[in-house]
Amino acid sequence: MSHTKFPARLASLTIVALALGCGSEASPAPVVAPATPTTPTTPTAPPAPAVSPPGTLVLGAPASTVAVPAVPAYTFNADHAGEYQVDATGTPDVQLLVVQGDRVVAEDSDSGDGTNARVVAFLAPGSYEARVFEWRGRALTGATQVTALELLTPVGAIAPDGAAQTVSTPAGEYRRAASAELTLDIATAGNYRIDATTAPDAGRDAEVMIHRDGVVVAEDSDSGDANNAQITHQLEPGSYRLRVRDWVNRASQISVSVHRL
Repeated sequence: MSHTKFPARLASLTIVALALGCGSEASPAPVVAPATPTTPTTPTAPPAPAVSPPGTLVLGAPASTVAVPAVPAYTFNADHAGEYQVDATGTPDVQLLVVQGDRVVAEDSDSGDGTNARVVAFLAPGSYEARVFEWRGRALTGATQVTALELLTPVGAIAPDGAAQTVSTPAGEYRRAASAELTLDIATAGNYRIDATTAPDAGRDAEVMIHRDGVVVAEDSDSGDANNAQITHQLEPGSYRLRVRDWVNRASQISVSVHRL
């Protein structure tokens, strides 16, 4: 009896096992593990550029040190107060600075012939430098000269509270060359007004300067009405010069008057 029962139990267990492993429903989809996030790759910085060789610059390289020579300078002395002319000639295109100590007194590029430089200025007695260089930093062969100028020949005289004087000024390449002067004698100290005017339709712009004994006392361009010039200044007794010109050195007709206030 025992031999017949054991196989039946084994068979039933086998059937149950098959039933459990072969159900009618579809098997569940396999679970996919989430992707592991990737860490962005940090770009590798390019290597620092080499130091620039002398006389060249490598893009991105550390700053290069260069010794820049000073602008060539010629020292000269003004032995008296007065008007001086400094000329610098040379090619390709000479430039000129007149310097006293750390102060630039005057500078110019093309007031001389062609592209030559010329400075005309009233200078006090003392030591100055004429510094010469080329406009674009190119090599330059140049020459420099300084001259003490004589007074301009006056075209007339004007008296305080007298009639206005009309002055014809020439066209010129630089300020002095386009100027004309009147003499002015002051007998009584006081505050004076000097006017330099042009006709409204003349298309000119008058400037006026007053100087004495080689020293500029005052100058003006547009303190009057429109583009006219006007100086109001305390004047001591003595002989003065009034210099007038057009602002851009054109030939002009300028009316000059002097009144004590």
